[in-house]
Amino acid sequence: MVSALGLRRARSLFSQAGRRSLYARILRSAPLAYWPLNEPGGAACLDHGGRGFHGAYAGGAAPGQAGVGDGLSAAFFDGSGARANVYADALRDAWTPASTSLLCWCRVSGAGVWGDGQYRHAFRLSGGSSDILTHYKRLGALRGSYTAGGTLRYVSYTTSSTAWFSILLTVDKAGDACKLYINGAYTGAAAAGLGAWKAPPVCDNAVIGAYDASGGQPWSGWLAHVALWNRALTAVEAAQVGRL
Repeated sequence: MVSALGLRRARSLFSQAGRRSLYARILRSAPLAYWPLNEPGGAACLDHGGRGFHGAYAGGAAPGQAGVGDGLSAAFFDGSGARANVYADALRDAWTPASTSLLCWCRVSGAGVWGDGQYRHAFRLSGGSSDILTHYKRLGALRGSYTAGGTLRYVSYTTSSTAWFSILLTVDKAGDACKLYINGAYTGAAAAGLGAWKAPPVCDNAVIGAYDASGGQPWSGWLAHVALWNRALTAVEAAQVGRL
């Protein structure tokens, strides 16, 4: 268990610039959970959202690396099983899949990652094969994907960037739309025809940097500022959390 003192110490590691910019803007948007991945080292992956959804690094994941440029560090995932398991029953019970947003700041380890033919997950939350929320790379494309009741819907964005970028998927079941934002800007693409997630949510997996807690389909590169909301962020909010 991570102590309150440990979390206070982790929060104190970000700079004054970080307080005024990205970190503070994400917190102001009231995420359900927020893992900035800015630990200097160790196994603990701390939730800064205030609800205590802490996790643990595994498989050689390496926090304490150079970050996005906001004064905070990031974590490196080596593409061979490194991950951070952040699943908790309390997270499952608090999350509302019919109205949600998922943010990840990502950077690949090299240009070859885009063409390596592998699926590589930045974040995946699932309840079996019929209910999944995920950001992942497939060939040269990023996908924000939402599967509910076995109905798969996703929005893709093709890139070859080796710089930091942010990816945000918003889900609004009532409005029947998934929208994808890259670097805070709406891509102009949305998915409709959304299915219904099991009620209550049946989740058994929430992992940063891989497909599952065993480290399958691992990310190769750096990740930071992973956040989950219980609502679909607006375009203005997407710009605030998706840009430095």
